[in-house]
Amino acid sequence: MSSSSSSSSSSCALRGDINSLSMLNFNRQNCGKQIDDAFRAVFGKEQPGQLKCYGRSVTTNSLNKDEEINNLKQKHANEITSLKEELREEMRHLFTRLL
Repeated sequence: MSSSSSSSSSSCALRGDINSLSMLNFNRQNCGKQIDDAFRAVFGKEQPGQLKCYGRSVTTNSLNKDEEINNLKQKHANEITSLKEELREEMRHLFTRLL
């Protein structure tokens, strides 16, 4: 097989892959509405204040509160880490002054 033949076959394969990806992207964009319609047909219309697939007691407010709590926990953990490092530096400084 010649090198020009192999390069043309690889470029054809590449074009085929690009075409496949663009078709997949097109199908994904167009089927989103169909998926939503199918979900609604099975689970029913959305009700205000209720979230599907989360259970009975989960609401948008409870999800927002959980997210806020997790953010506060992360902020608190970062602050504790910072304070510990600051304390270590202060102790090192005091010990070096004593010696």
